[in-house]
Amino acid sequence: MRAGPELRLAGPEDIEQLSATGSAVFRKTYGQTAPPEHVERHILNNFGIDAIAAAMGLPGVEYHIALVGHACAGFLKLRDGAAPANTGAGSALEVHQLYVSPDHQGL
Repeated sequence: MRAGPELRLAGPEDIEQLSATGSAVFRKTYGQTAPPEHVERHILNNFGIDAIAAAMGLPGVEYHIALVGHACAGFLKLRDGAAPANTGAGSALEVHQLYVSPDHQGL
């Protein structure tokens, strides 16, 4: 029986794996839906090392990493903040990104 992934709060030491996983999954999933330069710009702006490092430093933003062995199987980016006005709630926790490597889907 195969062990499931370990899920933990990601830190600066995980940025390279988050970047590589997010970039690969986005490129595979959406790479054919827009011109390549648009896809690559989106990847740089959202999954580049500098973009993830900057987001990690924002209040209310957390990344959680799923590891199988030492390899990143996926990640979750959460944002905690104000809820949309039409919900009537004061605050909300938003799942901003959820990416799972195709090799690890279904674990």
